[in-house]
Order: sequence, then C-alpha cells, then structure tokens
Amino acid sequence: MLLSKVFRAGLQSGIRLQSSSAATAKAAAASSSNAGSLGFSFELTDQQKEFQQLARKFAREEMIPVAAAYDRSGEYPFPIIKKAWELGLINGHIPQEYGGMGLSIFDSCLITEELAYACTGMQTAMEANSLGQMPVIIAGNDAQKKKYLGRMTEEPLMCAYCVTEPGAGSDVANIKTRAVRVGDDYVVNGQKMWITNGGKANWFFLLARTNLDPKCPAGKAFTGFIVDADTPGIQVGRKEMNMGQRCSDTRGITFEDVRIPKENVLITEGAGFKIAMGAFDNTRPPGTQIKDVILKPDAPSALLLDKHADYIAAYGSKKDDYEYTLSEYLRMSGIYWGLTVMDLMGQLHRMNLQEIIDFIKACQHDCGGFSASIGHDPHLLYTLSAVQILCLYDSLDAIDVDKVVEYVKGLQQEDGSFAGDKWGEIDTRFSFCAVATLALLGKMDMINVDRAVEFVLSCMNFDGGFGCRPGSESHAGQIYCCTGFLSLTGQLHQLNADLLGWWLCERQLPSGGLNGRPEKLPDVCYSWWVLASLKIIGRIHWIDKSRLRQFILACQDEETGGFADRPGDMVDPFHTLFGVAGLSLLGEEQVKAVNPVLCMPEDVLQRIGLQPDLLS
Repeated sequence: MLLSKVFRAGLQSGIRLQSSSAATAKAAAASSSNAGSLGFSFELTDQQKEFQQLARKFAREEMIPVAAAYDRSGEYPFPIIKKAWELGLINGHIPQEYGGMGLSIFDSCLITEELAYACTGMQTAMEANSLGQMPVIIAGNDAQKKKYLGRMTEEPLMCAYCVTEPGAGSDVANIKTRAVRVGDDYVVNGQKMWITNGGKANWFFLLARTNLDPKCPAGKAFTGFIVDADTPGIQVGRKEMNMGQRCSDTRGITFEDVRIPKENVLITEGAGFKIAMGAFDNTRPPGTQIKDVILKPDAPSALLLDKHADYIAAYGSKKDDYEYTLSEYLRMSGIYWGLTVMDLMGQLHRMNLQEIIDFIKACQHDCGGFSASIGHDPHLLYTLSAVQILCLYDSLDAIDVDKVVEYVKGLQQEDGSFAGDKWGEIDTRFSFCAVATLALLGKMDMINVDRAVEFVLSCMNFDGGFGCRPGSESHAGQIYCCTGFLSLTGQLHQLNADLLGWWLCERQLPSGGLNGRPEKLPDVCYSWWVLASLKIIGRIHWIDKSRLRQFILACQDEETGGFADRPGDMVDPFHTLFGVAGLSLLGEEQVKAVNPVLCMPEDVLQRIGLQPDLLS
C-alpha cells in the first residue's frame, strides 16, 4: 500500500505526473544546461524516472515470480491487475477530471515497457483497457466520460475494444456488424472475434455499420457505441487458446438483437470509423513497445534436420494427442506443411502414403472442393493444399480433377475476385489459391484470368504492397499471395519492384527476424512470406541474409525438434515448414531447393512442367 500512496498522494494534492507537452518542454528547458549546444535534453524528468522505477519494481517483484504459472494455466491474472490498479499503473491516461492521471502517450510507454518485460500476457490484459477507453477519451461527452471512465478509477474494472470480426481485422472498413435505429435505440446484430478482455469487460466500445449502403464511404458508414457488458443479447464465446500470452482473455462476442440507447452513441451517427482510427493512433505506441526479441548467446546455430524429421514423423501418429485433435480444423493444410518440409529434408518416404491419399479422397466433396477434414465444408485453401500434396506424390489421378476445376471456376466473382467458399468471403489470398490450384492442374484457361488480374491489381497500395481487398492495409501475407498470383499469371511487370522491395526489407528487425507489417514482432513464418516475395521480385539480395538465418535457427527446439514462431515458444508444423523453406531460399545446402511461388520443392515442379515467372 505504501507504493500506492505515493501515486495517489500526487493526485490528491493536485500534482500531475509529467504528462503534458508543455510540462515536458518546461522540464527539458530547465535541464538544458546539461544538454550541450543544442539546448534540449532527451533525459527523462525526475517524475518520469519515478514512475518508470515504480513500474520496474512492480514487474520484478509482483509479475515475474508468477508469470510462468499464469502462462501455463491460462488463468486471468486479476490479482496482479488489481495490485497494478491500486498503484496507478493502469488507467493512467484517463484525464484528471475523471479520476485519472492524464499521462501522455510517452509516459504510458515508460510504464508499459516495464510491465511487458515481465509478461506480455499480463501486460496485454492491462493495456487492453487503454484501447477500450480511448474512444471515450477522445470522443465521449462529459456525461459519458463521467459514467464510463469514472467507474474505471473507482474500482478495478476492465473494458474491451470490439472491432475485429472473422472477416475484418486490419481491414476495419469491411466489418459486417450492423446497428439499425429503432425509436430511441439502436438494435445491433453481428459477431466480433479476438476481443482482448472480452470475457472480463464491464463495458465495450463497439463499432458497427449504421449505413447499410455498400457504396457509402467508411468515414460515414460506421458508428461508435458504448455498450454495457450485461446488456441482454450479448453472448460471450469461449476463451481462445492463444499460442502465446495465454493468460490474456481473448474471445469472440456475438450481438443478437442488442438494444443500445442513443445516449451511448459517441459524437454522432457515422463518426465511428474516425473514432476507431483515432483510438489506434493513440494506443499503438504503448501497445507495441516490445517490437523485437533478443537472441540468447546459447540459441541453436546449426540446422537440426534429424530432430525436425523425427518431430514431423511423430506428429501425425499421435491421433489422441490434444494438440493434434485441436488442429482438426486445418488438418489438410497441416498435412501439406508436414509433407512439404519432409520432402525438402529428403524424408518424405517416412510418411504413410496410402493413409494420406485415402484421407484426401475422403475430403473431396461432390462439388469438387476439399475440406480441412472429413465432414467439414470445402474451401479453396484446403483444395490447394490437397492438390499440392497429390503433386508431391505424383498422384493426381487419385481424384476427380475436372470436378476440382469446376469448383474453383465456380468461386470466381463478376469483378474477377474469388470467394474462399460458398459463404462468399473475398480475399486476395483466395485469388492466389485459385490460380495456384489451376496452375498445378494445367487448367488456368478455365477462369477469366484478365478479370482476376484486374481485381488483384486494384488491391495494390501506395507503398507498393497489397491488402486483402481494395483499400486494405498492406501485409506480408497478402503481398506473398499477390506476387505469387502475378507470377503465375505472367503479370509481374505490373509491380513497382523497387518500391515493394523497400517495404519488404523494412520488415527486418535488429534481431534479424522479419515481421508482417509495421509495429509487429518478428515471426518465422515471415521468413517465408517476406523472403519469398523478395525472391519473386528479384530483390532477395537486399535483405541481411546472415542475420535472418541466425534468427530462424534460434527458433528451433533442440529437445523436441521443430520450429516456433520465436525463440523459446512452442513448435508446430506450420512454422517448421516455413523455417526450413526460408533457409532453403537463403541457400541452405542441407535441404532441397524450394520454389518461392508455390512453396514446393523445385524438383516436383520440374516433374510436372511448371516454372512460375521470377523477376531478375
């Protein structure tokens, strides 16, 4: 409690912790005598140092001793959150007039950085409050701020930012949740996904479409609402089993005829998109302090081929294993990942050919498409994976190829795009899946290639990259799919290779690893998507290959085999394939050459007579 009194006493006596730009400038000017000829100091003020030290002390004494236990159990760390709240280490950015400390973004970063050092799971749970509260801070009226921000400083409550949906993450403009005005209320229907603090929140910020005209610009189509979590019609889904940050509470939330009073609209109807973007602008800096990893001196530095082969060979045999059962929803792609990496390592003979062929045949539906597992719905992604597997085994005659072609052809839309399945989601990833499938089957002429190219090119951004739909943020995964698509359709000349190459090379971090977009951690999977894209456009020599190789090798598990997303995390077949494939692109002599467009061994493509275009 002594530490709590230190923070609270400052508020009670009217002393504001260093927060405003004016105060910061004043402090800097006061210390200019120590700043040299420039007359400006980059030293922290005494007050900033005090709460940085307080956060550091809390992280080491309260968080680190229990971090591993919370990560193992996945239990929500409310006892730690409550202690942090008592010390003023969360909600510090809430304005003073509503009970907070009014900290600046930089001040908040100083605290966040210290807490994240101890445990990113606990820190994410705490920092999610900032994202949920920010729309109210920047756009709420006085009554809304008193009601919803005030209660956060009176007791340790959580809130959540409900924007992401199954088909709209970074692509906020594509959200489908609708709010219809009925009298003095708005009736909301829709589904949100990956909502941090979703099951623990006292209230939500909700973004919903209020103008149902699909041609209405995003700046006018969406409205921001404050929604009490106990409002009838809100259904909170199960806690997601995160691959990392396991104690953070992440859930899907369904809104079914949820009535929201008009008093809970932020600013006015149609202002929601700008509010949501403003919240991102104000919370991404403190929310992304840990942007890289530190490689340990004793991290693996040699390729552990035998262990990786043993890991993959054993993975598919553990039918009762929890992890294997959990991955049923992506089983077909999982088999592709495992078989491809085994082929690259020269170990494909260790896999059960007949069992795999029988499984693939059982997953083909009457429509011609393939599903992830037996009894699941067909999808373009799993159709591509099935065809890739059969190409590895030279066994395309085991399936009805003509029906596959008809399935793919039937998913092309009038604008040239492809839906992923009969439910109609549009994404440039599916354009790649479609043309890759048909290219492997030698049936590219069965679709309207010109219209398909027009759609993909319409998704090119000012930075040279591509998003999932026109106007969506550039992302390395979509860039790989679009460059691969343009390679297969003979349209790579439409790219600005230098501009795109610059964007891709900016993804390399000091550790040597690559991320998928700005302000994200490095991940072994981007050692494939970024590197393969650079190979396709002839700019792979722009990357620091030795540092990237060091990062990839550090992500191996020396005991079990396999690759993880980052050093020390849990391994899986997905990252194992992309780790080995990335090393192949870097010239690793112990594995086969991999094709950067289709992520398949080059000798397989030579056998079927397919050589996608590459820029030099």
